Amino acid sequence: MTEENRVANAIRRTGQRIEGLSDDRRKQMEDMAMKVTLHELVVFQDVKSMGQAMGRITVDEATTVYEILGGEAPSVEHWLSRSLAERIVATTLMGELMCSMRADEIPKPKRRRR
Repeated sequence: MTEENRVANAIRRTGQRIEGLSDDRRKQMEDMAMKVTLHELVVFQDVKSMGQAMGRITVDEATTVYEILGGEAPSVEHWLSRSLAERIVATTLMGELMCSMRADEIPKPKRRRR
């Protein structure tokens, strides 16, 4: 029996809701906090991996998010090329995963050596 991919289902549902919005409202959503930095995408990859390792999301769900975030080569350009529904769901999931982790479990940003 294959488990249901909650991330893919959420993307489908969110996409349907977005289709029902006015052009102005859709543009507002595009302009909101859906733009992230490369650093945030890398942290999101770590959070996604920890969520999967802790059993909070399935391997299939983690793979879906991995692809949305850009796989092995995340980039802001790739992120912005994804659908609004994918970005909303991925961002929401990252927030939920971080909220479900203890403070010491959340990946810390790695400082660059100068």
